[in-house]
Formats: sequence, C-alpha cells, structure tokens
Amino acid sequence: MTRNGIFMSQMTTKSFLKTAAVAASTLALAACSGGLFGGGDGKKDTPTIGERQPILSRIETGAKVDPALAGTAVTLPAARANDTWGQGGGTANKSYGHLALSASPVQAFTAQVEGASNKRRLGAAPVIGGGKLFAVGADGRVTAFDAQTGARVWSYQSDLTDDTRPSAFGGGVSFDNGKLYGTDGAGNVYALDANTGAELWKVKPGGPLRGSPTVAFGNIFVMSQDNQLFALGTNDGRLAWQESGSTTMAGVFGVASPAAGNGTV
Repeated sequence: MTRNGIFMSQMTTKSFLKTAAVAASTLALAACSGGLFGGGDGKKDTPTIGERQPILSRIETGAKVDPALAGTAVTLPAARANDTWGQGGGTANKSYGHLALSASPVQAFTAQVEGASNKRRLGAAPVIGGGKLFAVGADGRVTAFDAQTGARVWSYQSDLTDDTRPSAFGGGVSFDNGKLYGTDGAGNVYALDANTGAELWKVKPGGPLRGSPTVAFGNIFVMSQDNQLFALGTNDGRLAWQESGSTTMAGVFGVASPAAGNGTV
C-alpha cells in the first residue's frame, strides 16, 4: 500500500471518529430532553398562553392597612390557666380563649402508648379531664394516666385492637362530666367510666370513624370517613339524628371533630 493510500486511510478514520463524536453528542442531548429513552412522547409542548402571576405574592402585595384602623390597639382578655383539655380543640366550639403558659415550661412526665406502624397510623390527640390524661394508641387501646405523675391508672381494649383490616385505624376520645367517650376505625362509639375504665355502653352507627367525638347539648357528635354526621345520646348512645354531607370523602388519615356552639353543629 502506498504512503498516499495510508494517508487517505488515516483521514477516513479521523472523519469517522469526528462524525461519531457529533452523533454521540446529539444522542446525549436527545436523551436529556426525554425524547429518546422513554422520557417523552416526541410531541411538542403547547406553550402556555398568558402572563404567569404568582398567587402568594399577589396576596402579600395586595394587602393594605386600612387607614381608619391604623390607630386601633389590639387587645386580648386576661390570660387564664386551664386544668382541662377535654375535647379535640379544647372545647366543643374549638375556641378556648386566651390561655396562659409558663414562661419556662418544663417536662412533667413521659408516657408510652402503641406507636404508628406501616399498617396503622397514630392520629389521636390526648385529652385531659378529671385529673387524668387519656391517650389512644395506634392499636386502639385507650390508656388513662395520672395527669400529675404520668402513672398508668387503667386501660381499655377496643374492638380495634384485634382488627387486622388495613382500614381499621384512627379514632379518638373526649372527656365530659366524669365520662370518656371514644371512637375507633372499626366504626364503634363507646362510653367509659373515666375513673375506672369500665365500659358503660357501645354502639356502631357507621364507619370508619377517624376523628374524636364532640360532646355538647347532651349528645355526642361523630363524623364518619364518608361524611356522615351522627348525633348520639350521652346516656345510652342511642341515635338522635344523622345528617349526610357531600359524597366526597371527609378524610383519609383523619377527620376533624365537629364544632358545636350556640345551638348549632
């Protein structure tokens, strides 16, 4: 082979390598854009017409001080200490007022209930009443602790404890007039003696019941996951009335406790 032939062969190899490098770069760019390896459908995106307006910034910049209220002082009633927190939100109307808190709060005690797992979630908030703290574990077990020392007083095993269904979680408790009213994810509503934990009555209006009950007007108000509101008598759990809300699901993980006040729920 002549020198000229060898030279031509070298030139051909260089051209091939250069072409391959360009092709590889093009391939990489296509892959980054998502159009080659399953990242896109090959269609061009339709441009959004109009001017984008950030919602939060518009609200913040649009808020203005009313000149007529510029000199009005903000006043609060005197702060008061409370020794009870009987329901979700503190009271039936979910408005406890101006509560006092120590300037240097310290931990009084710690207590243990069944924690959350992959199958069950812990969503019930504890309540305080009658000198006791009541908490519901992820397994549905209700435990009463001394509110001063944290010592365990009694526990109550609901039907939820042995229920293995994935939907069987949630619920909560509320304290009122020496009784503890509770709900669970199996759809049960029950009343316990707050001092001993003895079951007074138990009914099953519907379910699952994710949120804690609200106690007001001589009734217990509970909300089911499918947006049904049940009013049950505090003495025996008998159904007083029920009301259907929208067909949309009221909640998955948890459901808020109904607010009651001034004769309305």
